Amino acid sequence: MREFHIGKNDENQRLDRFLGKAIPLLPASLAQKYIRLKRIKVNGARAQRDQKLVAGDILQCYINDEFFESPSEENVYLTITTPRLKIVYEDENIMLLDKPAGMLAHADEHEKVNTLVNHMLAYLYQKREWRPREENAFTPALCNRIHLKALGESTLLLPHAEEVCRTLSRTHRLYIVTNAVASVQRSRLHRSAVAPYITDAFISEEAGASKPSAAYFDYVFSHIDGITRENCLLVGASLSSDIRGANNYSLPCCWYNPKGTARPEDLRIDYEIRDLRQLYDLV
Repeated sequence: MREFHIGKNDENQRLDRFLGKAIPLLPASLAQKYIRLKRIKVNGARAQRDQKLVAGDILQCYINDEFFESPSEENVYLTITTPRLKIVYEDENIMLLDKPAGMLAHADEHEKVNTLVNHMLAYLYQKREWRPREENAFTPALCNRIHLKALGESTLLLPHAEEVCRTLSRTHRLYIVTNAVASVQRSRLHRSAVAPYITDAFISEEAGASKPSAAYFDYVFSHIDGITRENCLLVGASLSSDIRGANNYSLPCCWYNPKGTARPEDLRIDYEIRDLRQLYDLV
């Protein structure tokens, strides 16, 4: 249990807003749940989330100690209320996960929270199958070497990708722009049926920057003769890296959206396709 004594500088704040500042690792939805369950009280009594605090109040929080730590990359999983995992198999020793498209496996300079590792840690923590304060050194982790080897050997293509690349390569230069480990992506491209039609591949590890940063596209543009913002089109499935990257760099973009997901309001999308063959009408 942790107590907060409300002083003059903290009074007149709503309880839920004070909690967001005082305990940043505690998700707002979980804070509301704890208020409802009386695990967060004011002066020993049931509180309301919109209750105004006054000087002299004593706020009692009967919550796990982990939430009181300073935010860091190691404990940011605590901020995930609903883990987003597609579990293929799970037992007491191992989980097999199908990583959602667009989700990073590990954090990078742009995304610290919404990664496969953090969703996995949040899931195990909420199931009470992993308690970091009770462990000496163990932390669940991805099987990186196995994962990378398997990725490098996989060559699964999107529907009609080979046909579209073969057709478009007759009149256009095709490039791959990807956030990935270079050895994995080079191996996949070498094994892929589209390899003969690709002029070059620009991989974040080699570029020293990743989508959606402008630095990544600076690298790409510096390596392609004659490219301008007017004579290229970025086609991608990831809103967070491909489409936002195109927005950041003022590039025309086409969102590959086979499931017909609703468009976000905060991104410019010049074209939207559900089938790669629709590119024939765009370029």
